[in-house]
Amino acid sequence: MTQILIFFFLNYDKNSFDVTNFIVIPKHFFIPEMIEKRKPLSSTARRAGWIGCNILLDTIPNTGKIFYIKDGKAESKNKILDDWNKTIFLKTTGNLKSKGWILDIIKCIEKLIRKTLI
Repeated sequence: MTQILIFFFLNYDKNSFDVTNFIVIPKHFFIPEMIEKRKPLSSTARRAGWIGCNILLDTIPNTGKIFYIKDGKAESKNKILDDWNKTIFLKTTGNLKSKGWILDIIKCIEKLIRKTLI
């Protein structure tokens, strides 16, 4: 059985409850460097010693953030599928060092593209 793991992120307007952004990030975009360990809970906390984490979303390339809804507008099914298919090759990249290197290169390319558009 094929297992697909993804993370969902949702922004909405508090007043109207309208969804402004709905983003999906496939699991294959996550590497250990993107997870920031937090301090353990204090000894007086109900779950004393528990250690949480933060996901450093700014370290994920834009191509890894697949919008279903962007700025309040639904994306087309074809665009969503196209965005998924562009990076599906990362699923088969087994080595975490290689995957980290590829993600760094993707981020560099995105920065270059942004600079040339300005």
